[in-house]
Amino acid sequence: MLFGFVPFEADNTCAENLLIAGCHKIIVGPESNNEAALRGLIGGLCEKDMLVFCKLDHLGSMTDLIQIAIELGKKKAHLKVVAQDIDTLRDSLRYLHHGI
Repeated sequence: MLFGFVPFEADNTCAENLLIAGCHKIIVGPESNNEAALRGLIGGLCEKDMLVFCKLDHLGSMTDLIQIAIELGKKKAHLKVVAQDIDTLRDSLRYLHHGI
């Protein structure tokens, strides 16, 4: 399944973009604690699930991005960032197919 995450401070078009990207469920972070909501969402992901964000900066810092990517990798789940065209499932399949 595709799960979208919208931080509280994101603009109004973010949820629409996640729907267009095919998200089955969209979580909007609460005003008080986006990080806790995101951690809860990541904790519930299963193998082959995909966590989708509108923009890279919605993940927090680069350290947060790396930590999220590691956690998703351990779960065999994937990450997609719409605005920057990042898709770890697509990109890993491309790597395996072309041997790059």
